Amino acid sequence: MTETTAAILFTPITWPKELIPFENVNAKIIDPDDPNMELGYDTEGELCLSSDTIMIGYFQNKEETEKAIFEENGQRWLRTQDLATITPDGTIHLTGRIKRIYHKLSPEKVDIRVYPMRIEESISGAEEIEKCAVIGVRDDITAYRTIAYLIPKADCKDLSELKRTIEERCKANLPESHVPDEYVFVSDFPLTRAGKVDYRALEKMAEDKVK
Repeated sequence: MTETTAAILFTPITWPKELIPFENVNAKIIDPDDPNMELGYDTEGELCLSSDTIMIGYFQNKEETEKAIFEENGQRWLRTQDLATITPDGTIHLTGRIKRIYHKLSPEKVDIRVYPMRIEESISGAEEIEKCAVIGVRDDITAYRTIAYLIPKADCKDLSELKRTIEERCKANLPESHVPDEYVFVSDFPLTRAGKVDYRALEKMAEDKVK
């Protein structure tokens, strides 16, 4: 399972934005909330892959295997947990991870999916920001509050003005449901052993702040 998309998909110089399946590798996009619903081209959903090279299953763990692999018309498919779209020419565009998606309620109590990576991409486009990491923290009213952790560039002097700039940028470029509820400036992010942003540690920081 580890690094499946990197192992059976060709990665051109545009990696990680674009991927091309190797020969005899099939790909499709499904609705993350309804695995039986296959989505069309250029529609974001969960990337599923079928190939002779995907894993047989998790060792002595039937339950997790059944969550990850399903069979359709005699063909085995692996749910990668990656969000992606597929173009008509077969190019796969990775857009995020399923496990980072969370749901929040609109003022009208409508359930809305929030994609943290979409928010991060918008904020990271600001020249004053070095890095950005977005998380959702449970909230009694909206189900989740969106918090954007920001590392400003070293030459940034006025954080209050920068916060206003980023907030205006988000309101202009993102749907209302994706505009962060809070912006927090930090000097660095907690990292996993693999050197990636530790989102769980950020979530714990936010939860401890509320207590």
